[in-house]
Amino acid sequence: MAKIIYYEKPSGRRPVLDFINGLELKAQAAMLEHIEILGSAGHELKRPDTDTVRGKIRELRTKYLRNQYRTLYYFTHKEYIILLNAFQKKTNAIDPNEIEIAEKRMKDFEARLKSGQIAL
Repeated sequence: MAKIIYYEKPSGRRPVLDFINGLELKAQAAMLEHIEILGSAGHELKRPDTDTVRGKIRELRTKYLRNQYRTLYYFTHKEYIILLNAFQKKTNAIDPNEIEIAEKRMKDFEARLKSGQIAL
């Protein structure tokens, strides 16, 4: 079982949780359940539930009714999953800006981890 960590900005805000909390309750439940499945399955979770986006960044795919939600994440130190960004997907391709946000957050997390500001 992998440990799920929600990326936290230096301000203390957790963007993925903020996004989830802004959804209706059943959509929130669907996303949280899928995140729990990711934590249980870790690297074993495959398509269609998850896929590689770019580099170390992966996507967790959640459907609720006609809505498609994505949570971008990456694995670190084998047993940790860092949730970086979440959004509603409205087109076939992921908006490159969403990927860039995830990459910036990953770099920030790694830098703060290396400097000792974050402990696993």
